[in-house]
Amino acid sequence: MKKTYQCKGCGGHLLFDPESQSLKCEYCQSEVEIFASKKGYNIKHKYTQTLKFVASKDIGNVYQCLACNTKTSSANEQPITRCPSCGNKNLKPIQETQLHPMNIIPFSVSKDKASLLYQKWIGSRKFAPNNLKKMARLQKVSGLYAPVYLFDLDATTHYSAQGITEFKRKDGSVKRSSTYINDVEHTEYLNYICSANHKLSSTIFRGMGGYDNAGIVPYSNEYLLGLSGVGTDFTVQQSYADAIEEISYTEQSNIKSRLNLRYDDVDFFRASTKISNVDCGYLYVPLWANHYTYKNKDYHCYINGQTGKIHGKTPKSFWKIFGLVTGILAAIGVLVYLFA
Repeated sequence: MKKTYQCKGCGGHLLFDPESQSLKCEYCQSEVEIFASKKGYNIKHKYTQTLKFVASKDIGNVYQCLACNTKTSSANEQPITRCPSCGNKNLKPIQETQLHPMNIIPFSVSKDKASLLYQKWIGSRKFAPNNLKKMARLQKVSGLYAPVYLFDLDATTHYSAQGITEFKRKDGSVKRSSTYINDVEHTEYLNYICSANHKLSSTIFRGMGGYDNAGIVPYSNEYLLGLSGVGTDFTVQQSYADAIEEISYTEQSNIKSRLNLRYDDVDFFRASTKISNVDCGYLYVPLWANHYTYKNKDYHCYINGQTGKIHGKTPKSFWKIFGLVTGILAAIGVLVYLFA
């Protein structure tokens, strides 16, 4: 049976309040403390190919987006009218029990503060169209908890190459000296974050600067009141495969970049990255989402619900860019004329 959350004083809906970390009545503002169970508070587990995380069942309202197929749930009677993942309004209620991670990082940034941060961020975009800045004051952000996997691991990269150093002789000819390189590099990754939902890219969470794990608490439905929880459609094994591919590419690219700075040229570069000592966790993280359409093109902006850091893109004004380029060219023309 679905639990209802109503104020004992006036009967209004109780909503999670990020500032007080309690439930607050939307009408009389009375507060109710959250008592979360400590069950399932083991955050990290040793990774295996058969690992499955225990989930928390929530018998609430579940909706499926007909545009991106994302499943979203709310913990109270208030319906979800817009997909928090893609912004589409074409949702349908489904009869399904939603599964949530056993751990969660509650919101610390309130909706009002997130809206102000978004307006300030839009205002700082120098090439954003002027009417977009006006539109930002009318935009509404929606709060959602997104499922993610966190990985702690060691990456060991063995690499070899030939570093070429060039020397210029007195007669102007160039001498090339070759150095054989064979080395190994170790890197420790902590809390490497990967999305557990296909619609929310892992780059979104990294772009928002990640999360402080000190804020992790056991999951409770109360944290979702007035917000929504996005469903999981990636297994931990799928996200792990993506993580090691990204880490291997990053490690090898960084090594080659450093070699290119050390030598004039690098030939026969070979590298292999092995991953070991893998621990992983599965939890909900908070973010405020803003989806809007500008000149028939969709844009998405995300605000870290714990720190307030923003990740997103905005349209650019052709005339502002044109004016900047024209001004630079005019300045160059004046300097050339003066020196001539």
